[in-house]
Amino acid sequence: MPRIVLVPFASPLHGREYYVGLLDLLKKNLEGHDVHVAEVVESVEQAAEVGKKYRDAFPIAVALTGGTSRAIRRFVEAGAFDRMIIFAHGEHNSLPSAISARAKLEAEGMYVWLYHCPTLHDQSCRLVIDEMMSVSYAVANILSARFALVGVEEKSDEVSDFENSFGVEVEIVPMDEFADMISSASDDDVRKFVDDISARLGVERSENLESVGRVYAALKKLFVERKLVGVGIDCFRYIVEKGVAPCLAVAKLNEEGFVTACEADVKSLLLMSLSYFLTGSSGWMANASMFRGRKAWFAHCTASLSLLRNAKALTHFESGKPYAVTGELSSDVFTIASVSSDFSLMAVALGRVEASGLLSIAMCRTAAVVDLGIDAEKIPLVAPANHHVFMPGDVRKKLRAVAELLGIEYAEYRELVEVV
Repeated sequence: MPRIVLVPFASPLHGREYYVGLLDLLKKNLEGHDVHVAEVVESVEQAAEVGKKYRDAFPIAVALTGGTSRAIRRFVEAGAFDRMIIFAHGEHNSLPSAISARAKLEAEGMYVWLYHCPTLHDQSCRLVIDEMMSVSYAVANILSARFALVGVEEKSDEVSDFENSFGVEVEIVPMDEFADMISSASDDDVRKFVDDISARLGVERSENLESVGRVYAALKKLFVERKLVGVGIDCFRYIVEKGVAPCLAVAKLNEEGFVTACEADVKSLLLMSLSYFLTGSSGWMANASMFRGRKAWFAHCTASLSLLRNAKALTHFESGKPYAVTGELSSDVFTIASVSSDFSLMAVALGRVEASGLLSIAMCRTAAVVDLGIDAEKIPLVAPANHHVFMPGDVRKKLRAVAELLGIEYAEYRELVEVV
């Protein structure tokens, strides 16, 4: 079954030659995207058949013409879909039908996002389609995702809320089981890790570095063998029990596209996964450390090596154990997001980095001063959580659509601080 299915709807009243030609244009704009295009649905009866056929996929309904809202709703009912994207254009009453379908489906409790452009004949429509497919890819991958938490013994209420909110699966990997995985980790992967980190970050080869390499190799094997989207590790417990910090392993895994969150935090794991699907980078998970005027200080002891310039290895901040990561953020603009423990609210801001790196001995090793353009001092009063994830670039528009489709209320910090 395809993960994303695009289903075109048309009314025969508008002429088959017209909407088949339109579908050909749409397919050209979809080139390079991983999406299955279904047959054109021309009746309510056919809509029911197609809905049942693709009920396990994430749907995009395309109103090629007007007179299609009833068929779109029948498609949704037959497929028992709880969220979808609708796409429309400005000709042949396509958009009026799409608006009607969206309004009625939302009134019935469905999560819907509507994309539209003036005409498929205009090249600017490709940009809208690209954005739509990026959002579809992110949502579809989250809804079918498997995650794991390492070093925890049981599922918390927050983890259960995560599973129930999005239909994901979270595996628990206790510390004893992970210790066995470390013992059997690939010596070749460990060697490659040690070679790379010592060469790039100037870390002296040692038993400690090899120990971190074994964490890297074990986590990488976990990702591959269990086909995971993301992993969270209880790093503080690991530091206490093993005497080394896994920060370098986390930094290297995120660089390679294996989304790995610190502190076994599923909230950040969700946001880092969304960052990866939307931008190609898992972003940076950081503590909200200090606020003054329009500026915010964020800090953490690891970050994806792909996001850092002049990266270096230091001791971990709180414990003094080897190794943490410091470096300057390689992007100037980030979308910064945090999500509540019940996954009901996502708070977002656009930040411009003014300084980053090892900025204070009283904070975690990688820190950033960010201008948020708002009264940042009020953020501690409204932030849904401490941890924030930095996503490269301005992806607020995409993130809003993703949040709505996942059933999360989206709010910009600019709006939240105005009412405090």
